[in-house]
Amino acid sequence: VPGRMPMMMDDFDMESYCEQTAQRLEYLVKVRNCTKIRYFCVTNELSVGNTYAYLSKHLDLLKQLHECLYKAFRRHDLDIGLIATDCSGVENFDQIIWAAANMDEVTDAYCTHLYLNKFVPGDPAAYDYLTDAFSPMVMQAHKKQKRFLLGEYGFYSPADRRLTPMQNDTTYSFYHPEQELDNAIALCEMAMAAINVGSFAAVMWTMIDYPDPFIREN
Repeated sequence: VPGRMPMMMDDFDMESYCEQTAQRLEYLVKVRNCTKIRYFCVTNELSVGNTYAYLSKHLDLLKQLHECLYKAFRRHDLDIGLIATDCSGVENFDQIIWAAANMDEVTDAYCTHLYLNKFVPGDPAAYDYLTDAFSPMVMQAHKKQKRFLLGEYGFYSPADRRLTPMQNDTTYSFYHPEQELDNAIALCEMAMAAINVGSFAAVMWTMIDYPDPFIREN
């Protein structure tokens, strides 16, 4: 799902929203033959409307939303699993533990994002840091006989984030081209760390789309 779901205002009808979502997915799968849709993430990094990570502070609401979607998917005979929680950053990985304890019945796989900014590309300590970060998440998922997905990963410099129009996660070598080769290896190391501890998938996100649809000149 691109972007984020609508803001959940007082007039937000959860049942209607979930039913419409299921109907649209059913159209894609059964009419347009997009049969390889395996997982569904209701919103990027728990964001809604013009907020960021709103649902991370309202996990009970995320649970209600997933329960509602789960029922809607079953009504429409959709073999598409919900992933949770799609949180970003090791400081938020505890949300996976919460989800496993509170909403495992409606969760098909557990998912996090991580953009590494504690090291510069080429630092040999980065690999051990990453395996230490991912291992508990994989173990938590496996305890529930589920998969763990690293839904987004990248390598960036915190000092460079303020230079980008969206304050996004532009990859490190964008502003440090002299370290482009080191950056490429560092991204591979991130993927290897995730896969080697048992992650089912690791998806690199460059955040360098051009033309940028959010910039009027483009």
